[in-house]
Amino acid sequence: MAISPIESSVRTPGSADSACVALAECSRQASRDDLLMSEPEALQFVLDVERASKIVDQLQIRAARLAEDLVASAQQESGPGETAVRGASTSLGFRDCADFLRATLGISRAEARRRLDLAEVLLPTVSPTGAPVPPRLETLGAAAGA
Repeated sequence: MAISPIESSVRTPGSADSACVALAECSRQASRDDLLMSEPEALQFVLDVERASKIVDQLQIRAARLAEDLVASAQQESGPGETAVRGASTSLGFRDCADFLRATLGISRAEARRRLDLAEVLLPTVSPTGAPVPPRLETLGAAAGA
C-alpha cells in the first residue's frame, strides 16, 4: 500500500483528529523507546498496534461508504440526458467513487475498490424508502465492527 501525504483542511477538530494526534505521539514515543522495551512490553506494543490497525481499517471502510454516498448524491443531481456515472464525473470530476478515493486519498485504485467492496457487504444501508437494510454479510459485519 502506498503512503502519501494528505493535505488537511481547516475545520473543527473531532474525535478522528484526536485519535490521529494520539497515534502520532505513540509513534514518536515508540521510535524513542523501542530499543528499551522489555520482551513483555514489546509484545504488548505489537498487539496494541494490530488492534489499532483493525480499528483504522474499519474506519476506512466506513469512510469509503460515506464517499460512495457522496458520489451517489452527485449522480442523482445529473441532468436528464446524462448517465449517472457521467453526472458524478461532471459534479466531482471523477469517473466513479474508486477514482475519487484514489485521487483524494492517494491510494491505489485496487485499495479503493477493496474498501468499497467491503463496505458493500459489511455495512448496513438504507433503502430508497428510508428503511434500514442489514448488510449482506451481517454476521461478518458485526464481527468486523466489534
